[in-house]
Amino acid sequence: MTHPDEHSVELYILRPDAMAAGPRKELQEHLSACAGCRAVEHSLREFHAEFTQAPQADDALVARVTKRAFSSAGTIRLVHYHPRPHTTAGQSYIGVLAAMTGSAGARPGFETVASYASEADHILLRVRQDAGNKRVKVYYHADDPGKRDGAIVSIPALHADIVLDDHGQMEIGIPEAKTSHEWAALDAMVSLPVGAVEVPPPPPGETVTTNVVVHSTAEYAVTLKNENGVCTVLVQPIGDAVSVRRVVAKSGAGNTLIVDVSNDCGTFSAPPATDRLVLRFYL
Repeated sequence: MTHPDEHSVELYILRPDAMAAGPRKELQEHLSACAGCRAVEHSLREFHAEFTQAPQADDALVARVTKRAFSSAGTIRLVHYHPRPHTTAGQSYIGVLAAMTGSAGARPGFETVASYASEADHILLRVRQDAGNKRVKVYYHADDPGKRDGAIVSIPALHADIVLDDHGQMEIGIPEAKTSHEWAALDAMVSLPVGAVEVPPPPPGETVTTNVVVHSTAEYAVTLKNENGVCTVLVQPIGDAVSVRRVVAKSGAGNTLIVDVSNDCGTFSAPPATDRLVLRFYL
């Protein structure tokens, strides 16, 4: 059996009249016979129905947000996003994200409250909230693999910096649940690492040092010292390189930790029996 691609299913949902009668009939017959494709159709219908009910962001607010410039390299500003049924521009990733957050894998109580995007970077972020339990789950999609690995989602108003798992997802607790209108007033951004290095954690009382080159030109001397399980990382710019403001340490077991860097220095606790560490650097 040949299954239709998600974009065809989405077109069938949003603009069935735009499809030729023959392909539309074939798709209808396939959906009636294939439970898997019906599940994709259901997820896509749910996704677009939620946006139909959600409030549109204020145009003036969106204009102000898009004009703000970030001086930090690797930081991408996201703006509130609503699918546009009348065009296919920027829509090809919607099916992927809808499938990621479809009802088959959804947790009870979670509903979509916001979606953010950078269409120029082909990035989409969907936010689902469980108001009763004060939990938020984010789903992140980027077509470019270089904009997926090590991405950190930040929502400044919530004081939330979210390190995504390998599937581009993460669930966190929040102090207070917000309405869709309140979410429409919040900013979001994505920070991407400018460099990374894999190092073996030094034994207690010892130090390892290595040099890291980022952006093909900037160079840093990275020193990692282990003091009874508490690691100090020193990231010293060489020459005119800009200071690193954040490091994410990821152990071989998949544990991650954000390390804020002040005066080129930050500390974190290394999990027991850690055999290797991946350090990612953010400006």
